Amino acid sequence: MSVASRTARRVAERRAAHQLLDTPVVLCDPLALKIVGATRPAERARLTATEHGRLMAARRHARAHHQRDSLIAARPVSVTLR
Repeated sequence: MSVASRTARRVAERRAAHQLLDTPVVLCDPLALKIVGATRPAERARLTATEHGRLMAARRHARAHHQRDSLIAARPVSVTLR
């Protein structure tokens, strides 16, 4: 069995934390849960108790809202030529 790279593991941790902490779940990734071992109760408890996971989720949501608001503000105004 191969070992996941550090990058893959970090992505898997974030995806697993999203599935365990966020409501509603936007991305269901059962492989992420397996990579980080979140199918075991002890690992699930560690992920859900991790403040880092909560902070990352809050940061991700804030960034998404900021990007959405920036795109809406930058939307070109429709101009009608006569």
